[in-house]
Amino acid sequence: YPKNRIDYLLKETNIKMVLSANTLFSDKSLEVVDVGSFVDLDSKMPHYPIKAKSNSLAYTIFTSGSTGTPKGVMVTHANIANTIRDINQRFELSSRDNFFAISELNFDLSVYDIYGALEAGATIVIPTEKEKSDPSIWLEIVQKEQITIWNSVPAFMQLLLSQPDARFDTIRLTLLSGDFISTKLAEDILQANPKQQLISLGGATEASIWSIYYPITAESLAKLDKIPYGYPLANQEIYIWDRGLQSVPCM
Repeated sequence: YPKNRIDYLLKETNIKMVLSANTLFSDKSLEVVDVGSFVDLDSKMPHYPIKAKSNSLAYTIFTSGSTGTPKGVMVTHANIANTIRDINQRFELSSRDNFFAISELNFDLSVYDIYGALEAGATIVIPTEKEKSDPSIWLEIVQKEQITIWNSVPAFMQLLLSQPDARFDTIRLTLLSGDFISTKLAEDILQANPKQQLISLGGATEASIWSIYYPITAESLAKLDKIPYGYPLANQEIYIWDRGLQSVPCM
């Protein structure tokens, strides 16, 4: 991030401590913990009592904001736990699964990569900054690390498919969200690996990553000209209004 954006985020959140490999922060009131210098975590990391409750703040992610000014979205432990547990139970995540953490940490898909893997006892494979920008290396990592869970925006999966001999038979669950999914892309994904489950997800950041899901199958694609938005996830509800803002009955 540019320095002025970082300064804005620090001011907006009233941050007191920063964990960073970059110690060049101009605000002298900040306590900066250099994670790049850790040798022994127990001796280097300050210890703080854990006082978190279900309604405690878990994290804040800044979206672009409809006004053009970054908007901080505050998510509680209960809210994010609801989404993670539903997805993990719904798709039977376990310690046998391997996640590929392709999303940046300032994008809330990364929240599921990290805590979804932790909740299931799964493995999370984190690419280097260089690897993140090279789709040809993604395919190598998927094959080498036996990745079973792919979670990204549709464009990243499109880049993976564009690689020569793009076969990824180890992936059993592909989660796509954050943008429009074309029926052509869905067809290509299922053709590359017919055995996988392909799931469209969506929802506002304020609703803790996702609120809806829609399973995409070869059979459903044969009847569709576009991917439906989907069904509500556990403990969430969807309301459909007409042009007059009147509730529309669900079929």
